[in-house]
Amino acid sequence: MTPPWASRMHLAKFDPGNALWQPDLIVSLVKLNQATGDKAYAVRALDIALAMQHRGVLAPRDAWMVDTLRTR
Repeated sequence: MTPPWASRMHLAKFDPGNALWQPDLIVSLVKLNQATGDKAYAVRALDIALAMQHRGVLAPRDAWMVDTLRTR
């Protein structure tokens, strides 16, 4: 069985410009970081959030993600 976060990863890679799928992927990666303690998930989540911020597509309601992820 495919883990639920894998489909989010696939969708986000399929359409990286989709500002709706990217935050879902970020949240999934944060949950994986919390569950496993593997910082690579948090780093990947931060990379995605920063890329969205750079492109100007990070919604104001999701702006917390960058600051929070930097502390992980």
